[in-house]
Amino acid sequence: MRRDRGFTFFEMMASVGLIAAVSLVVGGLALGAERSRDLGAAYALDVADTRRALDAMERDLRAARDVRVDGSTLVAGAATWTSDKTALRRGGVVLARNVAAFVARRDGDVVDVTITLGRRSPDAKRTASVSTSVRLRAPREASK
Repeated sequence: MRRDRGFTFFEMMASVGLIAAVSLVVGGLALGAERSRDLGAAYALDVADTRRALDAMERDLRAARDVRVDGSTLVAGAATWTSDKTALRRGGVVLARNVAAFVARRDGDVVDVTITLGRRSPDAKRTASVSTSVRLRAPREASK
């Protein structure tokens, strides 16, 4: 009667190969999940920055006596807001990144502003957009 004392070389190589294949699959899934998480976190930061920039723009518009809209430039009093299709700037300071579109329209005493973010990934199917409408304050009457 023969006693089995262990595994053959081929059995050991097959088990090592199987473990390696499973490790590669799990590692690939983990890397994909990490990439998705990082892209989501970066996009969430873009949305938060854009919302804060829009809040600052609303304050500038409410405080301004003179508001001019010219293409991708909005001048509210002393504050000048511009976009170059990558960032939204107040003066020379970047307040929001990954800005794909910045649209400002003035209709009488109402200014409508929409900021659309770009895609962080070519696989992205949606973009985020934030909008606001601000009624400008009435100009102060000159005292007699």
